[in-house]
Amino acid sequence: EIQRVWRGFLGRLAWEQKYEDIWSRQVAAGRLQRHIRGWLARTRVMRLRRRMARQEFEKARRRFKAAQALQSLVRGVQVRARMNAQKAAKIAAVKCIQRSWRGHHLRNGMWRQVLDNRATRIQAAIRGFLVRCRHRHLLVSVTTIQRHRRALAKAPVPAAGADQTQIVPVSTEPQVEAEVPAPSE
Repeated sequence: EIQRVWRGFLGRLAWEQKYEDIWSRQVAAGRLQRHIRGWLARTRVMRLRRRMARQEFEKARRRFKAAQALQSLVRGVQVRARMNAQKAAKIAAVKCIQRSWRGHHLRNGMWRQVLDNRATRIQAAIRGFLVRCRHRHLLVSVTTIQRHRRALAKAPVPAAGADQTQIVPVSTEPQVEAEVPAPSE
């Protein structure tokens, strides 16, 4: 009987040991399956998250590129408008400077013409004055010569033996003569 009990005990112990081995294998397999399923789920979720993140990134990148293109177009329009405004301001300034210079140059040219006309008139007046003075001087000289000639013609002829160096008196009174009209300019 002891042997039977001992053999029963050993059998139960062996059975428990086998049961324990099978159970631990099943628990280990379950644990391993759970870990593998978790790993597979995590990798699937990670792949899905990466794909979604990549899609979001691509979407954001396309949005960024579109915004960049729009910003580039708007900046180009703004810069061209600013440059056209600056160019127009520079052209307006150049036109103002040119207008001022041309007006100044034209006024100086007209002033030179006025001065030339005045100088010409002054020269003409002086030449006329000089001609009239010469003419008057010539008339005075001619009348003086004529007066002396007439005075000599009226004087008595000296005798043959008389002193030839005798001076004939000439009247010093001014004689009124007919006025000669001045030549017109």
